Order: sequence, then structure tokens, then C-alpha cells
Amino acid sequence: MKTFIVLAKSGKHAYAREVWNERKGKKVIQYYVRSLGRATRDKQGKIRLLGKKMPDNFVVYDYAGAQLLFNLAKKLSIPDIINEKARATETGIDAGMLLTLLSIAHSLGNLSLPKFQFWYSYSGLEEQTGIDEEKLTPTNISRVLEKISWKPSLGSQDVVGDIVYDVETGLWEKITKEIEGLKGAPIYYDVTSIYTYSENLEIAFFGHRQRGAKNLPQINIGLIVSRPNAFPIMHRIFPGNVTDKTTLKEISALMKRKFGLTRKNTLVLDRGFDPETALKCLRAAKFGYLVALPFQSNEVCSIAASVPEEEICRAENLFFSNEYAVDIKKTLFGRAERFILIFNPAKKVAEKLLRDGKIKETVQMLDSYGAKLRKGNYMDENQVVLRIDRILHGVGKYFEYELKREGKRISDLVSRKREDAIKKTESLDGRFMLACSDKKLGVEECIKLYKDRDLIEKTFRTFKGPIGIEPTRCRRLEQVNARIFVSYLSYLLLSYLQYLMREYGLDMGVDEFLMKANKIKIVKSVEESGIAFSAVSTIRAKDKKILPFLRKFVKM
Repeated sequence: MKTFIVLAKSGKHAYAREVWNERKGKKVIQYYVRSLGRATRDKQGKIRLLGKKMPDNFVVYDYAGAQLLFNLAKKLSIPDIINEKARATETGIDAGMLLTLLSIAHSLGNLSLPKFQFWYSYSGLEEQTGIDEEKLTPTNISRVLEKISWKPSLGSQDVVGDIVYDVETGLWEKITKEIEGLKGAPIYYDVTSIYTYSENLEIAFFGHRQRGAKNLPQINIGLIVSRPNAFPIMHRIFPGNVTDKTTLKEISALMKRKFGLTRKNTLVLDRGFDPETALKCLRAAKFGYLVALPFQSNEVCSIAASVPEEEICRAENLFFSNEYAVDIKKTLFGRAERFILIFNPAKKVAEKLLRDGKIKETVQMLDSYGAKLRKGNYMDENQVVLRIDRILHGVGKYFEYELKREGKRISDLVSRKREDAIKKTESLDGRFMLACSDKKLGVEECIKLYKDRDLIEKTFRTFKGPIGIEPTRCRRLEQVNARIFVSYLSYLLLSYLQYLMREYGLDMGVDEFLMKANKIKIVKSVEESGIAFSAVSTIRAKDKKILPFLRKFVKM
């Protein structure tokens, strides 16, 4: 596919743009590839870029972003570790290098396999990788990934020899050697779901989703990241109908056996996990933990309500602008435990107002539906109960009701508020409780550590957004494993880049940085005798602050 340069006017300025043409029937359609920056025409009519005439035969490479990520991947030895652990059979393409290239492509933008070859031809990486562009067809790439001895990481506690964990273990060891203090850092674990278009996949099931396509089956992904830079440590794939609490036993076994994580690494869990299951599992595994406790069991609720509001709201317990916290010790699930009880007075008022408003609205809706039943001729109890359940959605525990009949006809609906349930909930308004195994962690440090759990939520957003893991159209478990593993490598590169930027003092997000870096392109004219013309494009003055950092890793 041959591209060429055109001059296009936008506003007050003209810009050089790389385009290519395709004939469809009698029409020629021009496709935009990229902008090369501001340009003009000289007296001979030639487009001038960077103060030089453009050559007749040239190639424009997306230089800085791809080169930077490739050099970081080599710094972390990603291709070497994959080749060492993956045990790929001979395919004619270096498996470690291919997976590295795929991860770089996904870091810079979600690319499908048909578009990958085109991206690679303009990445400028062929000289470093030694992989011929013509070999990187979708068929060849799929063939290489299939030759790797992927062992499905599903349904077995015995994970010895599983190449996914072998590679991730090797990468974690490499990163902990590169970054001091990371090995004993706190870690976060959570589970997310991605939907799939493949209904024949053995792990795709319909399950509970917070958002998105609820009419499609899903796959669950468990992920562990470290604090403070959200380095991904490991991931695991679960069937789409598995709940968060059932994944913790397998994950804790893997953390201890394969990754050497111990009590020094405080594991942080949110309220999505069943408290009894989580605490018993982590106690048995002898892990350090900081677990948020949902107010579901009577034992947890009684502990949270046991401290009077006046005792919590003392001046010495004020930690943030309007949050109080106390350190208490109680017995929970058969063992003495340390708890951090947090109270927010403003949140208490807001929760009560919201609940009272919903209860009032529900009472009106129940009265209205009761009047409708008295006037109507309703006989199907299932339909009536379904309607009542919809009315009570979110406040069902505060009401009880009874249906009355006259013969076969449902004649009335009698509902009552459960004042005991309302008072129990009111006693917990504005309260939040953490269980902590580390006696050395202060109260304020525990709260900050838990609030940093947003790290893993941002990781999931990056997986599903820029990296584009969702949706997946893979038809076999091995393909799903490879696809998610490439996304793991992509996020590893992005988090490592973000760490290096912070160490250098570059205050911007990694997505913004890569967007600016991708504007730096190299234009080359290749003739029989070699490169006759080579120039690196300029960027805007306000973006030049990234250049000193780039020059540390990219030859420019």
C-alpha cells in the first residue's frame, strides 16, 4: 500500500498529511493516515516540511512512542523471559518478540490483527526486531500463538508449569529488582468481567454485570496489582458465573506458591467479597490483609454499631476534613480481630435523607397499586408479586406485605414498614469498617491504604478502554488466554512508563504523554545506495517538555 503527502488547509494554517487512495468501482476514495505537522509549498510547488523538500520516495514512521515502549520492554527483558518460559515450538517468528510487539500495539491503540501488519510497517521497529513485515499476517500470528504451550488456567489448584504464571513470575522478579521496595509493598486484588460474542466458549456464562451488554455471556478476570504504581503482578481467568468470594482461595494459593507474596504484602480487598469467606481464607494462608466489611452479617453489624457516636466524634479521632476513625478490638468469626471504624456525620445525614425519600415514595406506590388491585380483577399471583418486587427494589428489607383474596381474585395488598429494620440501618448510617491484621499500621495509614484501592479500578478501566480487552471475540480458551496475556503485558509497559515519568518529574498521564510522543515522526527516503534523506519532525513548543525524558530512552 503506497502512501503519499498532500497539503491540506485547516483554519489559518496548512498541514502536510499522509494519505492513500483506493479505487472502488468508478470512484477513488482517499484515506487519511496521519498528520505530519505544518507545511508550505516552495516556488517549485514541492511540499516543504522541517525546512527541507520532501523526497519523491519516502516512508513516514511513527517513531517516538513505539521506540520508547520497545526499549522499555527490552529493559524489562520481556521478549527474553517469554522465550525462556513459553517453550514455543519453531514457527519462523520469534514468539517473545511477537508478543512484545502486540503489547506495544495495544498500548498505543486497540489494534485488531488485520490492522497490526499495517501498524508494524510504519512503526520503524523492523530493524530492531528482525521480523519481516510480510510474515506478520493474521494467519501467521495466530499460528505462532497456538504453538505456544498455553495451559488453560482454569479449575485446578496445581499451576506448576503453567506458562502464564511462569512468565508473570519472571517479570515480577525482574521488576522487583529494578524498583527498590516493591517486593514488600501492599497489593490490591479484585475481579472484573468482560463480555464475549462467543457463546460456545467453555468459560463464557451469563452472570451479574454492573454495566454494559447484559444480554451477552461474560468471562471474569481476577487481577493483582501493587501499590503505589499499580504494577500488575498476576491475573487469573474464571468462568463468567463465578462470584468474587469463590476466587480468593485459588488466588491466595497462587500468590504464596508462585509469587512468594507473604504477610509483608498487605492484601487489600473491597466490600465485594464475603467477609467470613475472605477472613477465614486469608487467616489460613497467613497473609497480611486490610478488608472492607459489608454490613450483611449480624456479627459485623453489631460490631459496627457498638461504638456510640459521641465516643467516635472526639477531636483526637478526626483524621480528614469530616471523617472520624477509631481503633477497636472485637471477636469476629471465632477470632480476635482489629477493626478500624470510620464515621462521616455528613454522610449519615445524606444516607438518612435518601432512604427516607425512597421509603416515602415506595409507600405511595404500594398504596396506589393496592387501590388498583381492589378495583381490578387480578388472578395471576406471579404477575402481581413480580410487580410488587419491582416497587420494592432497593428497599425490600424495610417492608413486609400480604396479598388478600376473594375467591380466585386478588382483592387487596396490605403492606407495613419494618421499623426494626429501618432502625438497624439508621444505626449504621455514615459508618464504614475495615478489618486489619497489621498491628503496626496506624489508623490514618489504614484509611489511606484502602482509599488507594482506586488503583485497581483505574487498571480495569485502562484494560477495557485504551487497551481494548472488551469485548472479546475469541472462540477458544487458548485464544482468550493469549488475548488477556497481551493486555497484561500492555498494562505492564504503561505502568512502568508512568513510574519512570514520575521518577523523572514529568507530571502528566501516560496516555497524554504517548499522544504527544506519537506526534514525533521520522521521514526517510530509501534508495538503492541506502538512506538518502532522514529527518525527525518537530512538535509544538508547549509539548517540548517531553523531549528530555524521551532522549533518555530513544535515539533522536
